[in-house]
Amino acid sequence: MNAKRLNVVRYAAAAAVSCLALAQPATAFESTEQEMLRMENKFELRNGESLKLPSHGKSSTYRICVKEAGHAVPLKVTVDGKDREIDNGVCEDVSGARISIAPGTKLGPDMALMGRFQHKQ
Repeated sequence: MNAKRLNVVRYAAAAAVSCLALAQPATAFESTEQEMLRMENKFELRNGESLKLPSHGKSSTYRICVKEAGHAVPLKVTVDGKDREIDNGVCEDVSGARISIAPGTKLGPDMALMGRFQHKQ
């Protein structure tokens, strides 16, 4: 094989490997920020605000990620009447018929708790 053809084959193989790497599902090594970029729905909650996630008429599962922030305010997740918390910079799966989210504690002035969520099929 001549040198030009060999270089073309090498570049094609490298491009194919790069494309496969981009198409891979989330791994344990993926950061919260990277995972959040793939999610469709955003939230930005201030003091006194909450968001009810769509129930789709039955029990639903959501992947919820809380953006890393300079404050230590967790996200309060109420699932079928029971409260739990998701810390900053963390993603968790949540399942239930009624799911709502709100800041876990009082935020400072002009602060918001931000993140993303995605309905899982």
